[in-house]
Amino acid sequence: MPFAKYKDVLFNKTPADMEGILEAIRRARPEYIIELGTQYGGATLAMADVLEEVGGKKVITVDIKDQRKTEVKNDPRILFILGSSIDGRTLEKIKKEIGEGKVLVDIDSDHRTEHVAQELELYAPLVSVGSYMIVEDTFLYWNKYYSDKGWKEKGPYKALMSFLPKHPEFTLDRSLEFPGIINNICGFCLKLERGKENDKETREISPATTEEES
Repeated sequence: MPFAKYKDVLFNKTPADMEGILEAIRRARPEYIIELGTQYGGATLAMADVLEEVGGKKVITVDIKDQRKTEVKNDPRILFILGSSIDGRTLEKIKKEIGEGKVLVDIDSDHRTEHVAQELELYAPLVSVGSYMIVEDTFLYWNKYYSDKGWKEKGPYKALMSFLPKHPEFTLDRSLEFPGIINNICGFCLKLERGKENDKETREISPATTEEES
């Protein structure tokens, strides 16, 4: 069940996670946001408002089903693509739209490890230096209800922890995990300048460290 509403449109995120995402947009100041997983579009509207606030251009949102509310469908700042996030045709449409613009990516579609792993590899090159790739619902790794159902071994966190060692250009930024119920634990990945992968003071963590803290 969705946690909250934005402009009377539901979104399936906790308020703390939504606050972290919007702050990431304010810090990165992208021209484009690529949102993988639209659902009703409440979060999409919130992102569009903050993107406009920082002088950005458009939220490109992707889903295999169209459940958008009228307010989202009618918003000229939002481009909806019906299709799979890992389909080459979807990716080509996105690349054509963004050109050389500055990009932030939010991953919140199919949470299975294999799917998220593909999204990470496909969309990481589109993320601009100084911007973020956000991996949502990593909490499935720790939450007992979901881990008992197998999500500890098949969720987005496992994909992310396999991805990061192979991509030193990304580092975790835990300063975007705000107080409250957090589902995006270790989910904010900041892209660094080439050659500066090892001198960034942003705190990096391992799965073991996270388990001790939770």
